[in-house]
Amino acid sequence: MVKKNKGPLKVGTEEQPEDGPSAMQIERLAPTSGSLVTSDVISRRTPLVAYSSRKIIPLLGGYSTGSARASTRPRVAGMPVAYTDLYAELGTLMPECEQTAVCLVCGEVLNAGGKGECTRHSYKCGAGAGIFFLLQECSALILHRSKAAYIHSPYVDSHGETPQHRGRPLNLDLDRYEHLREVWFGHGVRQHVLAERGSSRQVILPDFY
Repeated sequence: MVKKNKGPLKVGTEEQPEDGPSAMQIERLAPTSGSLVTSDVISRRTPLVAYSSRKIIPLLGGYSTGSARASTRPRVAGMPVAYTDLYAELGTLMPECEQTAVCLVCGEVLNAGGKGECTRHSYKCGAGAGIFFLLQECSALILHRSKAAYIHSPYVDSHGETPQHRGRPLNLDLDRYEHLREVWFGHGVRQHVLAERGSSRQVILPDFY
């Protein structure tokens, strides 16, 4: 059984600061010799989310629009920190697409509406392995050959969650995104696909995505 389309996504209209969220914005601070890392802004509690002040984060494969292979498909140069920015960009690139996916390795934008485009792309981009972000589902998708599985979304709210009804602003969590990078470069896609499919009640049909 395939995860059903939840219909048009209502994106929060709350205006975000120019440099990303200020309350939960975290920058890793390097301690100086003989001193403690302190800040009046950062809470003493461990932050739930690690955000970046940058507006765009590089793709997992390190591609950019200029360095990627020649293709007629639309691409993104990187992953916007704000989910609303990504939603607007992909909506411009694929205005007629009801289910949109972006390859987190090379940035190619694909139709995820059950036509197998992600599966075919994975053979060209990753020898049958791929990591994608499903825009409308707000979920990551890992794929190995004909099998696929959903995994955690890299976009979360200030509580570190991806709520089903997204009224609060969502931003790219650096820790979750780094985990996806480790899965990719650690050649762990196949292992994660098998593990997620074995523990999840949601079964994705072969070659659906």
